[in-house]
Amino acid sequence: MIEAAADAPSFVLLAGGLGRRFGGDKQVDPVGPRGEPLGAYTAFDALRAGFGEVVIVARPGAERAVHAAFRAALGPEAPLRVVPQSVVWPEDAPAPSRRTRPWGTAHAALAAAAHVPGPFGIANADDGYGPDALPALLESLVEAAPADVTLVTYEAGGVLSPHGGVSRGWVRESSDGHVEVIEVHELQADGSVLRGTTGGGEAVELSRDTPVSMNLWGLTSRAVVALEAGWHAFARRLGRPEVRELEVEYALSTALNGLARDGTVQLQPRAGGRDWFGMTFATDRPAVMERLATLHAEGVYPTDLTVA
Repeated sequence: MIEAAADAPSFVLLAGGLGRRFGGDKQVDPVGPRGEPLGAYTAFDALRAGFGEVVIVARPGAERAVHAAFRAALGPEAPLRVVPQSVVWPEDAPAPSRRTRPWGTAHAALAAAAHVPGPFGIANADDGYGPDALPALLESLVEAAPADVTLVTYEAGGVLSPHGGVSRGWVRESSDGHVEVIEVHELQADGSVLRGTTGGGEAVELSRDTPVSMNLWGLTSRAVVALEAGWHAFARRLGRPEVRELEVEYALSTALNGLARDGTVQLQPRAGGRDWFGMTFATDRPAVMERLATLHAEGVYPTDLTVA
């Protein structure tokens, strides 16, 4: 039996991505021993930690498939909802002419916020965050004076893929004392260190214990208000000739980092992530399946994830 306090925060899973590097809908890919999608394990961990419900954001048109996959894994009694990644377009912004795919993870967070009162946790549906991370996130949200934004961090050396470079958010203190998250792309191990390149093209070298973001966040209402203002500003820029409408995204990490940098929100890192695994590439899939089978065998997860 899994029970949560009546006023417990919600937990949001982002399942609206297209999985271009993976080559399919990895958010519903059956990787568990009983065909569970990877995100069902994060949902189970969130409910086990004490979150009140799980709200899954799916791209419009995929809601039924996402709901069916997660409901089959978690059972009919699980407090679970699926909502479309849809946000009202700002009236003062030019209407997009050719865009069909979702607008990014910050846009998805706003889609969820329209259905969730109060603070909530949020994560990717195609990552396994481990059972230790979700209690740490919940604790940060129910504190007497929670930070506007909480970021549960992992050690960089434990969140790589053996099949290619990955993008991770390097969490560090800026020169003016603010916490910032620097996107590092093509991050790979090179002997005892990790090497990658920032979005600006700067080569970086990180130690294996460097804290990084895996997009496991806690957001208060103040953070949501700031994200909504950022969304309006993002949409207004689409009319500019230098903005590539088909490529740009309103990404959660980038948006929150910018809001923290200019002092609009307070961003507080919180160590707690230890056991991440995920599917960036299709070649990661066998290792994820083996890992989940082992976690079931070791009793970390029950035989099935049905929530009573």
